Amino acid sequence: MKRKANVRQLLGLKQHELAALLNVSRSNFSLYELGKRGLPLAATQLLSELLTHVQSPERTSRTLPQAQHQQSKMRTYLERLLAENNYQRIVVE
Repeated sequence: MKRKANVRQLLGLKQHELAALLNVSRSNFSLYELGKRGLPLAATQLLSELLTHVQSPERTSRTLPQAQHQQSKMRTYLERLLAENNYQRIVVE
């Protein structure tokens, strides 16, 4: 499913990073991208929240510096979510 793989590219994340953010295994996320399995409801909701903060380049009329700034803010936000997720996993272990 190319559209699902494009979600990762749009967010600028690797498969294991997005899987960690969604709190699913990398293999489970891989099966989701292939269209062989769905995501848990919580992961689907989080993915939709992440995507609401991202606009595709075709639909935006921003100038290049504004787009780069927005992309930088999104990357910072995703890195913070990833760090929080890793911390929560360590606490649970």
